[in-house]
Amino acid sequence: ACMKEESQPESRTSEPAVHTIRAGFAGEEAGTRSRLDFDETYAKVLWTGGDSFNMYKMSTGGYSQTTYTTQDDGVVSATFTTTKQLAEDDSYTSIYPAAVYSVYRKDDDIQLRIPVPPTQEAVPGGVQEGLNFAAAWSSSQDENLQFRNLMSFVRFRVSGAAVSSLKSVTFDAGKTVAGDAALYFQDGEVHFEYPNNFPASTYERSNTVTLSGTFV
Repeated sequence: ACMKEESQPESRTSEPAVHTIRAGFAGEEAGTRSRLDFDETYAKVLWTGGDSFNMYKMSTGGYSQTTYTTQDDGVVSATFTTTKQLAEDDSYTSIYPAAVYSVYRKDDDIQLRIPVPPTQEAVPGGVQEGLNFAAAWSSSQDENLQFRNLMSFVRFRVSGAAVSSLKSVTFDAGKTVAGDAALYFQDGEVHFEYPNNFPASTYERSNTVTLSGTFV
């Protein structure tokens, strides 16, 4: 008798393409998250493994976005990747950290609502994770991004036997420093302001920021 072997088709699962971009911060005061390396005049902050930012593209019919993530840790310039590349355009807005932001139009530009809480967690030697907002604008997805911090760090020290019993510390800036902020790029320039016209505000405008938590 004859035996016939039938060949079985190979089953292949295609992996999504990975797109790569480099990202750092502009200027010697550049920073990212909450790992601060203090100098006498500024705090340098390093990318942390798992950090992500969202990149947005506005089109006539709406907007699209993708999320870039890095596994680099403890570096000032990191490699970020995504498996969903946006369609070609001449204007891209990126915001760190990646989160769900309300998206609006301002003329032909993207406007993002960035909720800045007036009460934040006290972190010795750092800032609360997720609150160091930064943004970058590019005319191509292939550009190396240069992020800029949207808010300033305030560095302070407390001393004395009663430090551990502190419950909160409040900074009064005399102008709006918390609330629902609007971020948009116009002609390649970043604009970050606290408007009055957002519906159903997450946080009301505030001239103060209160840190609560454990002090050392």
